[in-house]
Formats: sequence, C-alpha cells, structure tokens
Amino acid sequence: MPCGDFGVEGYKKFVFNEYLALNQLTADQLVELMTSVGFRVVRQERRRMELDIPEALQGRFASDDLLTNEIFLLLGK
Repeated sequence: MPCGDFGVEGYKKFVFNEYLALNQLTADQLVELMTSVGFRVVRQERRRMELDIPEALQGRFASDDLLTNEIFLLLGK
C-alpha cells in the first residue's frame, strides 16, 4: 500500500507492525533447520541489502544476518 494511502504516520505504524511480525530466523538457521530434518540444499541464492549497518548494531549481530533480506532454497530429499 503506497504511503499516500494512509499518510506518513500510518506507513510508520505499518512498517513497525511488520517488524514485530518477523520470526527473527536467520538464513543460516533456516538452512540448518532444513538440513537437520533430512533435506539437502540443491541450490540456494541469498540477496542482500546494500546499506550501512547502524553503529548501534555493529558487532552485536553478524553483517550477513542484518543485510540478508531474501533467501531462495531448492531442497531435495
């Protein structure tokens, strides 16, 4: 939904609610979970954001965890 549909404050609320709904599972954890239940990774592709990591987060979390925004997995049994 474009920002103009519900204003700046509505958009901020929408984005914050999306953040609260995140499962906080990292790409590495997802791959580990899938392989631990018997799948093998046939192919994977990760997409990253090209952003500077805020100083408050530097060193607290791995940069890959913070910047990966998509993972595509092809799994086999």
